[in-house]
Amino acid sequence: MAGFFGVDEEHGRELTAGLGSTWHILDVHYKIYAQDGYIQPMTDALRQIRQQATFDVSEIEEVRIGTNRHAHDHIIGAIREPRDLTDAQFSAAFSVALYLVRGGAGLAEYTPDALGDPQIAELSKRVRIDVDEELDRDYARTRARSAAVTVRLNSGAEHSARIPSLRQLTPAEVDEKFTTLAAEALPGQQCATVRDTVRNLDTVTDLSTLVSLLVSPGN
Repeated sequence: MAGFFGVDEEHGRELTAGLGSTWHILDVHYKIYAQDGYIQPMTDALRQIRQQATFDVSEIEEVRIGTNRHAHDHIIGAIREPRDLTDAQFSAAFSVALYLVRGGAGLAEYTPDALGDPQIAELSKRVRIDVDEELDRDYARTRARSAAVTVRLNSGAEHSARIPSLRQLTPAEVDEKFTTLAAEALPGQQCATVRDTVRNLDTVTDLSTLVSLLVSPGN
């Protein structure tokens, strides 16, 4: 039988399951990097590899990426030569090469000059993206954003990392990301005041005080 808004009883139970006790906002991830969500575990795998091994970009023979079929077929594999920064942020090959060449994947790295960087372009051609069957099965069950990455060097040495699910940022990392982004518009002390105010939002009695802090002094 259809209930409110044409939703039948069975699906209505799904809509209200856990209502008042399960808070899905706690499942939300902050973006670690300035790129598509399915690329982020790849970048995190590269971060682990960089922490464990020292090598120069010129030594890389190939980068092999494993991901789920949905990401491979519909999202991250199609763009090989990005035409603009939006393309770049949705291109796994470009983003992997960008991280390895520039050491980061934030707004400071995704810049117009990166699109024309010959080192990034050349390395991106050596990024291979395949479906990892184990990760694909996990994705079908949990929708976890995961990746398996192997960097093969000209010497034959290989360095690998596997990210089963995208990690949650720590409070310190969230603060750092906020400060980095907010500093594009606000001076340092004002960024810190906004951060501290939001961290203690339950004590704020007048939200207009927060709104005023979001305005650049030059405006």
